[in-house]
Order: sequence, then structure tokens, then C-alpha cells
Amino acid sequence: MEENARNIQLIVEYNGANFYGWQRQEALPTVQGCLESALNQILGEVPPMVAAGRTDAGVHALGQVINFRTTSAIEGWKFAPALNRFLPVEISVHRSQQVHSDFNARNDSLSKKYRYRIYEGPQRSALEHQRAWPWRSPIDVLRIEEAATHLVGEHDFESFRHTECDAEHAIREMFDFHTTAVKENKIDDVKSGRYRARHGTAAATCRPGLYSLLTLYLL
Repeated sequence: MEENARNIQLIVEYNGANFYGWQRQEALPTVQGCLESALNQILGEVPPMVAAGRTDAGVHALGQVINFRTTSAIEGWKFAPALNRFLPVEISVHRSQQVHSDFNARNDSLSKKYRYRIYEGPQRSALEHQRAWPWRSPIDVLRIEEAATHLVGEHDFESFRHTECDAEHAIREMFDFHTTAVKENKIDDVKSGRYRARHGTAAATCRPGLYSLLTLYLL
């Protein structure tokens, strides 16, 4: 890439249900592959991309941060609407802007937030399919919160490394862990009765680091 290339940052949201994760894979649909294809439509080339982190197959993202360099004269803010023209409905670029030339989405990431959604009810939810983990038995939120206190702070997670993790070491700090439960009442049209369902969300904020670390802990 030429020295006068500009550094463009993207904030991307995606529904990962139909993708084999973020990272490009041969002959498989991935988020990175779709973004590269859209960029190629706009720029006529595929510049190297840097992402704040990788997501596994089926995992969604609310604010994945990405950057790439280009010599194109397209204004930074215009990349978002331009890319969205060529992206599938499962992927949306919410914001794009030119950033400092030294910015690196991965190396400059200060923290990451992971959210795990659980649907607790006697039957699975059609609307929450692929968006929440179905669970029929009652969930003891207090016990989850109590157990999570042992994860908050700085720890060596060496034994929980993913086989594809390329981090230099496994010492990471978790800043926060909290759960939120939301009760819902739904109508059973056949019996005109009611049953109770509940959504639960577990969210953790930690320093960037081990690939899929929290998935191993929380699911």
C-alpha cells in the first residue's frame, strides 16, 4: 500500500447465524469475505483488513471495529452507505470514518464486551432462534453472579486457551460481569392460558486477549 494511503475505520454489526465466523475461509461464507467482496465492488481491489477480534461460527456482533488502508478519494463517512449497498442484510456498517494513520483495530483495542443471551421457558422461542440459548429449567441468577466473582480481576487462563489462539500469553483481566433477567408473559391461544418465560443476559467486559476464552467459561 502506498505511503499516502488513508486509514479508514468501520463499525460493523452482523447476525452471524449463517456465517462460519469472522475470518475468511475458502468456499465458506464469512463476514470478512462479504466485506472484502463489497470493498472490491467499490475500490476494484481488496485492501488488507484488521479486526478488533474474531468471532466463531454463529456468533453475532453489535460493534465490531475494523480498519483498512486505501488511496481512494472516497470520503471516509461515505464508505458506510456504499458498502451497505453490496452487503447481505445480515451485515451492516453503521459508521465509517478516516482515522489516524497509526490506528490499528486489534492493537489499539482497550477492552471487549461479550454478551450471552439465554431464553428460559418451557418451550423454545421461534423469534429467539439463533439469538438466545434455549433453557427449560429455572436458572439461578444469584448463583451465576456469585460464581462469576471468581473470574473478575487478573488471572492466568492458560488452560482455557483455544487451539487457534496466537496471543503471547494467557494473563487477562476481566473488569466486570453482570446478569440481567427480564420476565415476559405470553399467550397460549389454544388453552387461553399463560406461561412465564424469561430472558437472561450475561455480560462480561475484559481486556482483549484469548480467542474464545469467555465462550469456554460462560456457555
